[in-house]
Amino acid sequence: MNISFSRQLNDHQKKALQTLVGLCRQQDQFRLSCPVDGDLFYLMWDEAGQLASAIAVYQDDFLECRGFTRPDCRGKGYFRRLLNLLNKDFEDCPLIFSVDPNCLPAMETLKAISARLWYEEYAMGLDLGSVSLPPDQSPAFTLSFETEEPSLIAVTARLQSSRRPAGSCRLFLEGSSACLFSFEIRPSLRGRGLGYAFLCQLISRLKAMDIAVLNLQVSGQNLPAFNLYKKTGFRIRDTLSYYLYESGEVPLPDR
Repeated sequence: MNISFSRQLNDHQKKALQTLVGLCRQQDQFRLSCPVDGDLFYLMWDEAGQLASAIAVYQDDFLECRGFTRPDCRGKGYFRRLLNLLNKDFEDCPLIFSVDPNCLPAMETLKAISARLWYEEYAMGLDLGSVSLPPDQSPAFTLSFETEEPSLIAVTARLQSSRRPAGSCRLFLEGSSACLFSFEIRPSLRGRGLGYAFLCQLISRLKAMDIAVLNLQVSGQNLPAFNLYKKTGFRIRDTLSYYLYESGEVPLPDR
């Protein structure tokens, strides 16, 4: 077996990783994306030059990892060898593994390495064509849209009685769908129903822009935001679980 380390995948490595993830997704029926945009990659190749196992890493205050082992190579210790190398290179940094909780092989592997659940994140979606909003929303906002990048829009919400921003969010547009993130109401104005009013008006504007689907991700620990999105009509489409491996505590992300 040959192990390689890379900070940027070449075309051959990208194709090999995509093939590996495709085989795992077909076998295990999970929907995690192929992490070719990671910061670090640990790759194990078999004698035939085929990728047998891989760990992709996103580097921050902690390391967010996604691991994949080819179905016919499981049970041979390949993943653990890569994990030991990663842990040796970053022995003082917590490792966080993101997994689809419905993927039984991944859950069994996490149990075997004594990783513990850190938190869960939900991917939620709303089909704007089927959503029915209340005819009148009070209080009313004035929304301003500013294009920051070709597909990235910053939205600012102001109460009609004030020039000071009351809330804001960002939208990533892709065809007829949009991804909502960084949605917030100014702390001093929270608890008054303004988040719901802002979100309803935003949805109305997006419908007028021919946006058909609005997606977002929210932490399972952020119950106020989760309940707001459910009230507005968003439904859970995927769950992503994060498991902490190695001793040490890390703060929950604010998202």
